[in-house]
Amino acid sequence: MASRIHSIVVGMLLTCLVCVAHATETKSPQYTVTFLDKEKGKIAIVDDSLEPYFEQLQPMEMESKSGSPVDGATIEEKHLQCRKRYQAAVLDFAEDEQGLPSCRQHIVELHQDVRQY
Repeated sequence: MASRIHSIVVGMLLTCLVCVAHATETKSPQYTVTFLDKEKGKIAIVDDSLEPYFEQLQPMEMESKSGSPVDGATIEEKHLQCRKRYQAAVLDFAEDEQGLPSCRQHIVELHQDVRQY
């Protein structure tokens, strides 16, 4: 009798786990895509508060990503120069770019793909 009850409880637990797993897989999160203006973009592109980016770059990477040798006597000076280059490259989104449903959809899909990692 105890074995039978144990089997039923285990079966119910497994069923609940499968239902929860299925519910979380099929539930798609809602995303809000906000296009930053140029000034806010300049701040955002160098924001390392969530994860360090610039401090991990080596001189060859900075040169490759920015297209020319990066000035600076120390690695910290090179990081600062690289940040300035990234900020200088920020542009405003055009009105037609912001209004394209496909652009927003691609951003959502990219976020979903990256979220897996």
